[in-house]
Amino acid sequence: VSLALLVAHATAADEMLARAATIDAFFKNATTPATWSVRSRSDLTGPITEIYDKAKRVSRAHVKGRRVVVKAGGRHGLSNENRGAGVLYFELLYLEALRGAPGIPELLGAWVEDGNVTYVVRDCGQAIGAGTSGKPSIL
Repeated sequence: VSLALLVAHATAADEMLARAATIDAFFKNATTPATWSVRSRSDLTGPITEIYDKAKRVSRAHVKGRRVVVKAGGRHGLSNENRGAGVLYFELLYLEALRGAPGIPELLGAWVEDGNVTYVVRDCGQAIGAGTSGKPSIL
């Protein structure tokens, strides 16, 4: 029984690493994983409503009738001068590696436009927790 559990755990870890590797391929040569249904701005429909614009631009839109959240900012690349893209890289890595896990929004896709990375996740609704101010975030 313990060997079967170990093999199952190793297989899950290998699958997670394989999903994470697709993000490296995306950042290196814009190769999109097969799981992504969104590959460009033209895949968005309906009004695009901006909800946040500080370190990154966050908006709401629709893809195939589903509400989505669109996050953009940071130049494409991972150099030290490029901190915005580095943050988005780690966000994409997290979302793709943990795809399907409870509490992880579904990553629908991403693209690079004019050197900037933009990605789209399924809209999970309003925040359920409070930020540092003690007030819930308004989306």
